[in-house]
This record gives sequence, structure tokens and C-alpha cells, in this order.
Amino acid sequence: MFSLLSRIRKLNTTALLTGVFILGASLHAQSYNIDLGSHYTEPPNSFGGSANQPGVWNRVDTTGTTALVDLNNLSAGATVEVLVPDGGLYGFYGNEVISDQDLLQSDRFNSPSSAAWSIEVFGLSNGLYDIYVYSSLSTGTFTLQGQPADAISGYSPASLGHGSAGSPTFGLFENIAVTDGSLSFFQTNTELSGFTSVAGLQIVAASAVPEPSSYAALAGLAVMGFVAQRRRGRRETYPAA
Repeated sequence: MFSLLSRIRKLNTTALLTGVFILGASLHAQSYNIDLGSHYTEPPNSFGGSANQPGVWNRVDTTGTTALVDLNNLSAGATVEVLVPDGGLYGFYGNEVISDQDLLQSDRFNSPSSAAWSIEVFGLSNGLYDIYVYSSLSTGTFTLQGQPADAISGYSPASLGHGSAGSPTFGLFENIAVTDGSLSFFQTNTELSGFTSVAGLQIVAASAVPEPSSYAALAGLAVMGFVAQRRRGRRETYPAA
């Protein structure tokens, strides 16, 4: 009798631990640091930016698609696609780089007047993210996930620090929902002169949504635990022999 009850308790414990593992794995969401521009090297891993998120910085120094690694230099299949017509990879402030923040902001992607650029990140886990967007100057209209910046709840335009390259323009977007594995940024320069630019991104996982398969696995474990608990209850109510 004792041996059987012990096995049942072990089964319950194993099921619980397995459920925690499944849920934890399914809730994993990636965070990324991205430095856009070709003139300077990326910031060191110790630099956390305004998100206070140290880790590997992905240097994106060309248009088109670039594979991303996470903060620990591991690949989870995410990519970033940058389209910048007529602009390119521009170095700001010459060689006057005095801080890690300058390494991030002093080179950037830009487009001249009446042009537009877009950045799309693919391969993200679905869930909520805080998005930090760094820029040195901008005279255009910016959208995130198809919504104008000023219309997005959780938008903080003056929340970021800056180096000698100038103050950021876009700021922080909190609790942005990713439902199809992608983030989309788009900016159109609506001015007759000047440039629109973006220097970097920090994508910070706020929470993730479990996959449907994870719910099914957890439901199965719950049934196993319920059956085992009922068996244990029945065994314990029998009179001792």
C-alpha cells in the first residue's frame, strides 16, 4: 500500500514539474538589441541602452534581410528586413564618438525628403513587447504595427537618453502586441527638405502567449493528476488489513 501511494505521489510531482517546464518553454519570448548603420561598430554587450537590457547587439549594416541573435548570441530564427530607398548607411558626427550611446546613434539609416523606409522583424514569439526606437532626427510620420505613433497607447516620445548625436525622436512603445510573429515599422518623410532616420531598436519581451499545443499538454497532465489523486483517495479510505 505504501509503495503504491508513494508511486502515485511521484507521478503527481512529475506531472507538475513537466507542466511547469512545458509552460515555461511555451512562454519564452525573445529580446533583441539592434544597431542600424555601417559607419561605426556596434555597442559592447555591457551596454544596456535605455531599456537597461545588456547583451549582444546585432549590427545591421546593409539593406535587405539580416539574421538576428538574441541577447545571449543564440539564434531563434528571427530576422530583420530593412528597406531604405535613396538613403543608405549614414555616419553622423564624423569620428566624434565618445560613448556607447554614440556608437548606437551616431550611424543610422536615413532617407531624404519625400522618401520612406521600413523595418520588419520576423520570427518573434507571439506576445507583448516594449519597443525602444532610437533616432537622431526626423521630420516624417512614423507607424508601428500599422498605427500612427501618436495613436498608440503606451507611447512615450521623450523617454530615451541620448549621446552627442542628438536626442531620439520616437521613444518608447509599451505593450505592443505581436500576433503573427512579426513587428512592422514604417516612416514616410512628409517634409520638402530634411531627412528621416532610425539608428537602432531594442525589442524587450514583456510577456508571451502559450501555444495551443501547450494548453493541450497541460490539460492532459491535469487529467493525469486528477486520476492519480482519486486513486490515492480511494486507497486511503480502505480499512487497514
